Amino acid sequence: GGCVDSEDITVNFYEQPVPTLSGSTNVCENQIGVTYTTETGQSNYVWNVSAGGSVLAGGGATDDFVTVDWGTAGAETVSVNYDDLNGCTAALATVYNVTVETLPTGDIAGATSICPGFSTNLSFGLTGTGPFDVVYQDDVGNNYILNGIADGDTRSVSPSESTTYTLVSVTDLSTGCEAIPVGLTGSATITVDPSPVTASNLAFNTTCSDDNIGITLLLEGGGSASSWDVEVISKAGNLTGGPGVGILGTGLAETVISAHNFNNVSSTSGDIVYRVIPNSGGGCSGSPFDVIVTINPEPAGTSIATGSEVGCSDVALSYSIQDNINLDNGVLSTFVWSAADNA
Repeated sequence: GGCVDSEDITVNFYEQPVPTLSGSTNVCENQIGVTYTTETGQSNYVWNVSAGGSVLAGGGATDDFVTVDWGTAGAETVSVNYDDLNGCTAALATVYNVTVETLPTGDIAGATSICPGFSTNLSFGLTGTGPFDVVYQDDVGNNYILNGIADGDTRSVSPSESTTYTLVSVTDLSTGCEAIPVGLTGSATITVDPSPVTASNLAFNTTCSDDNIGITLLLEGGGSASSWDVEVISKAGNLTGGPGVGILGTGLAETVISAHNFNNVSSTSGDIVYRVIPNSGGGCSGSPFDVIVTINPEPAGTSIATGSEVGCSDVALSYSIQDNINLDNGVLSTFVWSAADNA
């Protein structure tokens, strides 16, 4: 009869590999040198990078990595397949989705003029998702850091001298992307207008009773302010006439007090004290300054009744002008005499 021979054959079935990928899934526009890796020790690697990226390194049949330079913002991919140690190939390449994020931009604004000691706002225009970390600086290189701000945020500044502010960096915290230099625009120059200063030689002045004080309000170094705010803060009790204590007005001319005069028939001088504030054309006011005017008294004669002094012919008349004419206030005086013809 017929003979049958048999032989056992062992067949091994291996699972198909599933490549994995690691690397950044969110990158920034124009970011370079981003590396993606898969399992090592395999063969016949097949890498594919979508059109928005270009291969910088790796990506060959023997490479377990690819390094990519990414371009404009958008959705991109990296994929890989390979033969494993058993010679098996994945049914489908592994695709890695990559989002190329738009770079943020920043603009700083707020140029204006302020008076010393005043403040103003800088404003920040920011594009991106946000919030943002912002660094700006002044023109001497001091940096100022703002954390987690939004588009349109403002910050108050009060420079002691004219200063220009510019942006140093803007980082979008939602993407981690930082603006490039051309994306940082604008500047804010804050001009600090000087405050006017009243001339120091106006502090002390002297005039006589009933004379105009003749003072023109001036600034240190000459010239006048745009206007003056003037107040009488004290007036001696022995002075009459002229303005009393109180505000004379604001926005006044430099000659506002020049024609003031005061009567003083007491035995001592008296002071009138003006407090003046100069105002610049830019709206800045100087510090209050006191102008003191000392009003010296005038002689006050005492009337002598007709016939109260009698002299005899050819006899010297003994009469003290100082004692009798100045009895009321005792101010030492000089005299001018004129004699009338005998009737």
